[in-house]
Amino acid sequence: YPFITEKYTTEIITIAQAKEWLEMDIDGYEGRNDLIESAVKSAISSVETECNFQLGVSTYTWNTPCVPYKFTDTFYITEIVSIKADGVMLDANTYSTIKTSKRNTCISWSTLPAEAVNYEVIFKAGIVTVEPDLLQAIRARVGECFVNRGDGVSEKRTLSDKLLQPYVIPYAG
Repeated sequence: YPFITEKYTTEIITIAQAKEWLEMDIDGYEGRNDLIESAVKSAISSVETECNFQLGVSTYTWNTPCVPYKFTDTFYITEIVSIKADGVMLDANTYSTIKTSKRNTCISWSTLPAEAVNYEVIFKAGIVTVEPDLLQAIRARVGECFVNRGDGVSEKRTLSDKLLQPYVIPYAG
């Protein structure tokens, strides 16, 4: 299964945006930045965990014992960096990617590589532009994390749950 070798470093939500959402965007006021930053990180992490994908573009490595073909639907593939067969780099002109749906990508081969025992695919995947409803879900969770700092009980589906529902990718198995 692919694993992250380099997690994205772009800011999904800035402290300035979060302060505006929390109506704390007062010129020169730096108080509570630590709590706001913690709330933002927590909200983004919970959205990524619930939806089962990264909100920023990360680099992944996928080691597989067969000719790689279809990526699982938990990735938004942006680019294949390289493919190696038994440690030998394959020519990028022998393969390309085909988007088969919003979340699925397949590798198309013009020439299948010679039989190899191990393949290593390095690719970049994640969401380039975060959709407005995902941002709204993060915003709702930032507010919840910041305002209710204790351990609360939620028995109803929240606004953020409803906004995330179309994006949730269930785990296979």
